[in-house]
Amino acid sequence: MGTLYSSLLSQVGWSWQSGTDAAPVVDNNRLMYRKDLEHGQEAFAADVVWHAEGQQLDQGESRTYDLQQMAFEVFGDKVIICFHKVRAMAIVHRGQKPGLLQVGGAATAAWQGPLAEPGAKIQIPAQGAFWAAAPEEGWPVSAQACQLRLEALGGDVLYDMVLLGNRPENSSSS
Repeated sequence: MGTLYSSLLSQVGWSWQSGTDAAPVVDNNRLMYRKDLEHGQEAFAADVVWHAEGQQLDQGESRTYDLQQMAFEVFGDKVIICFHKVRAMAIVHRGQKPGLLQVGGAATAAWQGPLAEPGAKIQIPAQGAFWAAAPEEGWPVSAQACQLRLEALGGDVLYDMVLLGNRPENSSSS
């Protein structure tokens, strides 16, 4: 497989104005996070990426991803990606109300990643996003913790997802 260079970027910007025309008070600012990752296995490095766009789940439907068996097409070839660590993940719910996208809660071998405790779940509202990064250490993936479950609650869901991380050392995706 080739070389991967990646960049993590998240930003919230604002312009808040108050006061009068003669004496305005303005707060223009932003909070920005950026970290570039090199190719590799060490801290602040990644060697594999998996992504899916335009994924549909109908109300009540769920999908469980096995992070050790992520099918992916790249440059016309189908590969299976096995994550050993996830350094960053982003999930964007592009659907409309009332659907919520619930992340977490796989019945067996649940992967917690950035979720705090076993069984923890988050809900992403329509037009919302969940973004998490651990570029130095990453979140471990193992046979006992490799299942990432997504479920549509209260309506249909349309989502995009990307996972960035590392394969097991001295292995290649097939």
